[in-house]
Amino acid sequence: MKRSILFLSVFINSAFINAQELPLDCMEGIWEIYREDELQSFSVKNNHNSLTLSYLPNGKEIMISEIVIGFLDYNPNELGKVNYKDLKSQGDYYVELFKGDMNRDSVFKALYFLTPEYDGCDDKGLYIQARDLIEYTRLERLPSRAIQYLYQEGKKVERDYISEYLNIKVAEVIVEKSVIYSSPNEPTKMYLVSGDVPKILKEKDD
Repeated sequence: MKRSILFLSVFINSAFINAQELPLDCMEGIWEIYREDELQSFSVKNNHNSLTLSYLPNGKEIMISEIVIGFLDYNPNELGKVNYKDLKSQGDYYVELFKGDMNRDSVFKALYFLTPEYDGCDDKGLYIQARDLIEYTRLERLPSRAIQYLYQEGKKVERDYISEYLNIKVAEVIVEKSVIYSSPNEPTKMYLVSGDVPKILKEKDD
């Protein structure tokens, strides 16, 4: 009887551990970053790749940064380098790596690596303890203005940030005004104007 109870306990505990979401998997998605200044900041995390978009409400200052994120079983500052293949979905050290520090062999080398404290993640929030606590709120989608800025900034450097990080396709409206149709023969009272960046759900041949 004791053996049966012990076996059942081990089985239940193992199943519970396997069902838990790994930290990196939980971090994947779209986040709004809490700030005390007037900047609006959003982060998109896709596997080990992380992009942050920040901008002023008037759109005069737009900043995009990209880092590589993941977990390690060793302290990178003791070793002095990080091999990309060593990055895991969970581990003893959470690390944020600058893409510019990676060489052709996919090895990051730097005088100092950022290893902020991973303080937890769930379906609502993500918490990273750096010099100050960084709080993220999970979003279902990016605001349309953020999508537009990502598209515009990507064009300047010949990058498609939206496709790379969000796995969706968008297109820019180039005519002065375009009527939105609910079906091929049913126009609505809504319009798209030049510069709008709508999401393409399905393409149809001419």
